[in-house]
Amino acid sequence: MSFEFDKIMEPGDPVDLDVLTKDNTIVRLKCNVQMVKSNVDLFISSPIYEGRIYPVESGSMLMVILSRDTSGIYTFYATVAGRTEVDNISVVHLKKSSEVKKSQRRKYFRLPYFGDIRVKDPSQPEVTEAEIRKREQLKEKFKDNPDIIIDDEPEMAYIDMTGRDLSGGGYRALSRKPLELGIAINGFLTLDELELEFVGKVVRCRSTMDTFENYEIGVMFEGMDDQVRSQIISFIFKKQRSMRKKGLI
Repeated sequence: MSFEFDKIMEPGDPVDLDVLTKDNTIVRLKCNVQMVKSNVDLFISSPIYEGRIYPVESGSMLMVILSRDTSGIYTFYATVAGRTEVDNISVVHLKKSSEVKKSQRRKYFRLPYFGDIRVKDPSQPEVTEAEIRKREQLKEKFKDNPDIIIDDEPEMAYIDMTGRDLSGGGYRALSRKPLELGIAINGFLTLDELELEFVGKVVRCRSTMDTFENYEIGVMFEGMDDQVRSQIISFIFKKQRSMRKKGLI
């Protein structure tokens, strides 16, 4: 369902802007609506990033995010048309370039994602630092005795998953093994040629008997480094642009 932003936005409304930088990372800017001229033309205050005005270039594309406590989150793409003045105030002129979409309580856009995910199996016993130190001490003690062999640290067992969708807040995937709700997990996401480590919490696990991988797992990222989250959002942003060019969204 599409929404007309001139019906949901008013002057003074705070909005966020997601912008793809030249080094392929996403920055989130803060601004306010100054004027809604039509269902295509929107004028905003100068965007702010880390307390300073952030220069947005004419012709660049960005994502506009409007949050409503009572109705959800509205997002759409816009192109920077330039700068002008409204009531003697310098403003940025945006032109809407996609439909306005609404989601319920989601802070991040979800992208269809079919990449590989590896999660450390939480059912396997954790190797403690004390055990690692003890093993190293024994190796050192018996290094000259060929009759005594100290095993290396056992390899961590992983659960392989196939992604279904991905956002800056978490992912949904299919797994052959169920995971307990609320359990903390960590693992690796494959984004094209990049592998990113993450920590998360299982928020959904349901049986799906119609696939080879019999469980649908929902994971919410927790304690994620800002740089890693930015890399995920940047990946999603670039995929969205590619899909839009192909007419898929």
